Amino acid sequence: MKPLPPLAGIALCCCTGGAVLAQDAALPWWGSDPVVLEQAGIVASGPLPMGDPALGVFAERMDEDTWHYVETEHFRVASSIEKMKLNGKDRARLAPLIERMVLLFPDGMLKAPKVLNGDQYVLLMGWRLEALYAEFQQVLQVTDADFPASRAAQGGRGPYMGDGPYLGERAKYEIVLHADRRSHLAYSKWQMGVTLTDTVRWHCRKPSKLNASIPCVDSDLRQDRWLWPHVVNNTARMMLDGYKFFAYDPPLWIADGIATYFEKRTEPNSWTRQGGEGVFHERSRSQDWSKDAQKLARKRGAPTMAQLMHKNSVGDFSRNDLVLCWSLVNFMIGMYPDEFAAFVGAIKGQLDPAGYPSGKDLLALQRRMLKELWGNTPAQFDLRWKEWAAAGGKIPVAEPVPADGDGTDSGSGAATDSGAGAGKGSVPSADAGPGGQ
Repeated sequence: MKPLPPLAGIALCCCTGGAVLAQDAALPWWGSDPVVLEQAGIVASGPLPMGDPALGVFAERMDEDTWHYVETEHFRVASSIEKMKLNGKDRARLAPLIERMVLLFPDGMLKAPKVLNGDQYVLLMGWRLEALYAEFQQVLQVTDADFPASRAAQGGRGPYMGDGPYLGERAKYEIVLHADRRSHLAYSKWQMGVTLTDTVRWHCRKPSKLNASIPCVDSDLRQDRWLWPHVVNNTARMMLDGYKFFAYDPPLWIADGIATYFEKRTEPNSWTRQGGEGVFHERSRSQDWSKDAQKLARKRGAPTMAQLMHKNSVGDFSRNDLVLCWSLVNFMIGMYPDEFAAFVGAIKGQLDPAGYPSGKDLLALQRRMLKELWGNTPAQFDLRWKEWAAAGGKIPVAEPVPADGDGTDSGSGAATDSGAGAGKGSVPSADAGPGGQ
């Protein structure tokens, strides 16, 4: 896989005539100049149709808060965060994104802001989500062109890729960021009929789309350093669910491994967990797991891939189980990118004899694909992973191709730690590329 360009999937360039900034209080901070909006990758910025439209209008139902909206190519985001404070490390981490804001909005953006206003922050979120989307596509080796407008429009031509243009879903992925828990509880109650304290995700049927409601209330999630990787984890889960259409749940070990893979590429010390009151950011024992995986590979009685494959409830997963989920996915993506893309594609694209998506006997499907792609049983794949992880989990970095294009990739080269850096099959992080640490 080729490295992604900065902020892949977003049209960003310096406008030539200077941005026309908002003068009307009803307009967002970035104004209404269509040229600037196109350059910024902004599709829409007014009140957006968040959630299930059959239940009512978001802006009318959630009218106790001031909302900031942005719609990009693949996402809709609504946020009631009025400001996000940035310290020196934040500004360094986000510097490339801030520089792009300055280029696009030279009359309204400081070069080293200590605070981002609500519109600036929701735009920042939209940009990073689009970069994450591009990274997710690259890992699964797909592009927008692979997904039909609908399955009916595909007309039976080519492999099954879902029922819509958004990784197989019919509508864009939605993120709602709440500055207070009251708003989050009201929204989840309205949309799902339940109240969960922490982050919650769900699927709307008409139109088919994935949604997340995130309360940015706890002390860690009030900081972008921790909020963004938490958003990454939940968004990666939604994208996996939506990949080739959300007709059934993927195996939990794969879902958690992929979500944590993207989260820890963004911030190695971040850890988002599934809990009884929703999805929460684990503030204790959150750390870089590279050393933990190495210890597991050398430990007798450590969890195995086969055991993970049999677990069907989030409560069944211990911390060691979750470390193994992450490390297995990291190993597969880093060392066997083609096989991993095919593995996930097969699991998310299973059809029954009548041609409908089916989650029947995913355990047998996983075993069959391991044998087909790697020639391994789960126990044999464990040995393959253990050898790699016990040796430090290094991922070889391919030698760069000369600018004239005449060189070939020998597949050899230096190595990076398993938890960071671009490897054989890894790609630049959505945060570490355009605005990482």
